Amino acid sequence: MTRRAGFTLVEVLVGLVVGGLVASALISILLGQTRFYERNESTVVAQQNLRAAADLMSAELRLASPLDIIEAELDSVSVRFATARAVVCEVDDIGLTTTLFVFDNVTNANLPAGFRGTAYSGPYAATFAYADNLTGTVVSSGAGPKGVCMAAGAPGTGADADYIELGTFPFQVAAEVGGIVQEYRRLTYRFANSVFGNGVAIWRGSQELAGPFDTDSEFNYWLRDGTKIKGKVPDPQLSDVNAIRIIATAVDENDHFDVERSLEFDIPLRN
Repeated sequence: MTRRAGFTLVEVLVGLVVGGLVASALISILLGQTRFYERNESTVVAQQNLRAAADLMSAELRLASPLDIIEAELDSVSVRFATARAVVCEVDDIGLTTTLFVFDNVTNANLPAGFRGTAYSGPYAATFAYADNLTGTVVSSGAGPKGVCMAAGAPGTGADADYIELGTFPFQVAAEVGGIVQEYRRLTYRFANSVFGNGVAIWRGSQELAGPFDTDSEFNYWLRDGTKIKGKVPDPQLSDVNAIRIIATAVDENDHFDVERSLEFDIPLRN
């Protein structure tokens, strides 16, 4: 009879304990690496949300002048956003019509349809006059208005629909050939509760753009004299605003990590 070598019960138990400790350590390392990766990913997402929101708001709000501001609140800002621009070709004081060449048109601005207005600037004027909720009525478009505009020196390369004759034009009396006309709608950026998760998001009208952000995110305003207003700007001072300050803190969209990335930047308005 030969004796077979093997492990004693004590050796097996020791091996199991050591193996369990090694496995536990490996699992702990893997979990730590996973959480590190997820935290970094959440940080990157938060930074991307901040940058995306900043880029879009800057691109659109920089086009506004102080006179374009309709409301300035702690959680929102509304401006007049031009959806069409035209040059005056002819003013018919007898027929009470104004002929325009539309040289710029935003076909899908994704803005509410309830608010529309018209702005006018004379040929040598530096600012616009505004008529909220008033727009002209298109009397005709096509070859007729196009011929009038071409005779006045306007380009003849546009489509027929780019040349229009308006009735009930709000600035019929003041309009001059060469003046600039804008049709505008209301553009609102606001911080409001996100529909996708916790915290608030930046909304452009009825569209949620980016988030989540901390609930203390807000708009502040700089006036021409250097005064900073935190909260609502009184109507008489709206035309004195020359920069919009956005203060926001991006947070983890899944609410798993204490990830925060703060943003504070100014958007100067057009002079």
